[in-house]
Amino acid sequence: MTIQIASCAFYRAYLIVPKLLSRVAKSACKFVASKFAILLCASMLVFFNGATARTAQAQTFSELEAILKTHPQLQALRHQSDASIERSEAALGLPDPAISFGINNFPFANPSFSEFIPTNKSIGIAQRIPNIGGRKARSSEAKAQSYELSLKYQQQLSLMRAQLVTLLMERDRIQQQIHLAKEQNQKYTELSDVVKHEVGAGKSVVFRLAEIERERTEVSTQLVNLANEMTMTESGLRYLLGQVPDTKVPTLNAPLPWSGNPMEFYSVALAQAQIRVLDHGVDEAKAAWKPEWGAQLRYQQREAGANFGGDDFVSAMVTVTVPFWSKRNQRPRLRAANALLEAAKSQRLESLRQAELRYINLKSNCDAAKATVRVLNEKVIAVNEEIESQRINYESGQGFYSPVIDGEILLLKFKSDVIKERTRGKIAAAQMTALLMSNASTNGAEVEK
Repeated sequence: MTIQIASCAFYRAYLIVPKLLSRVAKSACKFVASKFAILLCASMLVFFNGATARTAQAQTFSELEAILKTHPQLQALRHQSDASIERSEAALGLPDPAISFGINNFPFANPSFSEFIPTNKSIGIAQRIPNIGGRKARSSEAKAQSYELSLKYQQQLSLMRAQLVTLLMERDRIQQQIHLAKEQNQKYTELSDVVKHEVGAGKSVVFRLAEIERERTEVSTQLVNLANEMTMTESGLRYLLGQVPDTKVPTLNAPLPWSGNPMEFYSVALAQAQIRVLDHGVDEAKAAWKPEWGAQLRYQQREAGANFGGDDFVSAMVTVTVPFWSKRNQRPRLRAANALLEAAKSQRLESLRQAELRYINLKSNCDAAKATVRVLNEKVIAVNEEIESQRINYESGQGFYSPVIDGEILLLKFKSDVIKERTRGKIAAAQMTALLMSNASTNGAEVEK
């Protein structure tokens, strides 16, 4: 009986086990297949992300400049300049002639073209001829406006180029400061453990633990502020380029010193261009005293009737304007044009003062940043020496390790300050470059390799 039960159990196990093994094998295959699919998708995603990153990194600063030139603000200035050129050509043309058709002296009570001698059919043409002085003045004014807009385009491109450089430098500065701040956090964690150990060893530094937490909170706040700065920086890049490029900080040529010539400043050159426009406006106002001419030609046809045999006639007329109302028309316009011209000359002086002030302030910021970097580098050297001294004391058994970490934290702070000041100086130099027209052909940038 026992043998029969055992054989029956063996037989059932023989039937069930293969099925269980088959199900387990199928589940394992599905699991492996799903894992393989996930790994494959992840690998493809990493590959495409890497390819995208490589494509973004391949953008040189020259390529970014080419994208920058397609900015809507610059395109609008270019189109406005082209429009002024077209207006300058149109100003020299004559207005369209007026062609007229009609009947003259047509009797209303007894409609007829052959009863009365004065009745006739007519066709005429009239041409107004504005004085050439006014047309030339308007044409020159439009050309001067085109030059002014072209100069404004160059100035705006220079300013936007400087803004692009500034944003790239700021992004690099923020990335470096974030890295240093995270290192500071790690150092504070290490310092907290060391201080706790030193307290256990009998050193009275319990108050230092509270200071560490306060300083760590400051670093956390700094990280939040840096993240906010990064968001604003990337937003500025997106405004300029329509994208956030992954391009290294460019190296710029040092700005040429200002020679003292006011016309080297874009703003002063623009003010001078505005004076030129308004000067032609004065010429246009003066030309209003000159006569405007007109010519008319009319052909009249008279039908034959009982009283006359009919005939054709031609009438011609020349018109000329007389500045009869100049006291209330031309003279106020001329005074207004002269007043605008004088205002533009005053604005040129204001532009020069503003440009000088801006240039001096930027140069002062650049020099101050360089001087501050030198001082901070000296501090870095001194802190490094102090760290080595404290480490030697600790290794000799005469001191504790917390001063070493305090020194390393202070060193990270100094490094962060150096990065900030160096960036400030470079940004000031880039903005100085944007002010001067003399740098327009020498402020090209290349990507650091």
